[in-house]
Amino acid sequence: MLAKYDSTTTAPTGAIVSGGAVSVIAKTLNINGLIQSGFNNYVGEVDTQAITNLQRNGNKNLDNDAIIGDKKFSVNNTDAETVYNSQSGIYDKVVGLYYNPKTNSVLTDPLQVSGGAIYLKAQDIVSTGNGKIVAAGGGADININNSTYTPLVVKDIDTTGRPEPLIMINGVDYTKKSQYLPNSKAV
Repeated sequence: MLAKYDSTTTAPTGAIVSGGAVSVIAKTLNINGLIQSGFNNYVGEVDTQAITNLQRNGNKNLDNDAIIGDKKFSVNNTDAETVYNSQSGIYDKVVGLYYNPKTNSVLTDPLQVSGGAIYLKAQDIVSTGNGKIVAAGGGADININNSTYTPLVVKDIDTTGRPEPLIMINGVDYTKKSQYLPNSKAV
């Protein structure tokens, strides 16, 4: 888990990352970075100092629904919505984590785990290096690191909209192919 939040890890430049579908139409498309739709990993790490601060200063009269989504009660160790995972070479979605002083518990955002879909259309598709296309699908891993003694309350996890991944290049399904060649051949 710590490697995913390692601030010394440099994320690739020029990445297109979306929790929904990605669609690119161009005359010439140079794929020299990451194009990612959907997420395979959902991560979060509870910041113990943030909990301590809210225990001292937090409003103790709020219900869970009033706290979820309110950044004043955020106890995630990052403000980012996504973090680069150096092990997988793609981005992970950060799960919102919130502390409720009234119930002394950490709450998660409700999660809707959705599949990835990428649509690319161009007269010429090239790669000048390091091009990678990833569409998430199938199961997803959810990993919340809570090293405190504060109970973790997981809200809804909806996986009903998690279809198989889809990668369409010039109208041809390349989802299960490992390499795209300009001659419209795949290996």
